[in-house]
Amino acid sequence: EYSIRVSRLVHDPSSSWLIRKRFREFVDLNNVLKEYGFNFELPKKRILGNTDRIFMAERQKGLQTYLNTLVQHVELCNSLMVHRFLDPDNHIINYPESALQYVSMFMRSMNNMYQIIEPLFDFGWRYDKSYFIGSKAGCPKNERYLFIWCHYGLDKALGEKEIKNCLKLFKSISHPLIAPIEEIYANEHGTLTVCRFYERGSLKDYIR
Repeated sequence: EYSIRVSRLVHDPSSSWLIRKRFREFVDLNNVLKEYGFNFELPKKRILGNTDRIFMAERQKGLQTYLNTLVQHVELCNSLMVHRFLDPDNHIINYPESALQYVSMFMRSMNNMYQIIEPLFDFGWRYDKSYFIGSKAGCPKNERYLFIWCHYGLDKALGEKEIKNCLKLFKSISHPLIAPIEEIYANEHGTLTVCRFYERGSLKDYIR
């Protein structure tokens, strides 16, 4: 079993914690990452009965290199699998299920003007964002809307009033090349944005 010191902010002792992981847990994480196209190298498995200090020291060094490589990837650092590996106590919540609950609350507040058609899984790269496809009453059947729910993170810096004021500002932005925000909503848990869904994507999807 290996002890790992994790820090959210550099040189800030108050934002660090200690976790313990077995080598098997590293292997399990690596197998999941392989499914997403990542191929990081883990230290070699132990030969039966090989527990000498030199081998263990080399493995510890290899695991440190593995973690260093892992956290250099911004998208991986924002993935739920890595967060649950490095910060399990703060990521117990079922994000999609929680998001559906709050989106449904918003729809009831709008007298069911909108209806969810289906959730969009494996959409986007942030673990705390959930996406749903929906429709709007009185609009053509082929017109779809994208519902984006974002949970507040541990680094939330603004109060609810300031957040709502910022969201109102975003909604007021008008530009011929920017899709307008249809609805915007916030509560003590997160924010919801509603906009038109474009099947062919946006300019950002083509220039990445």
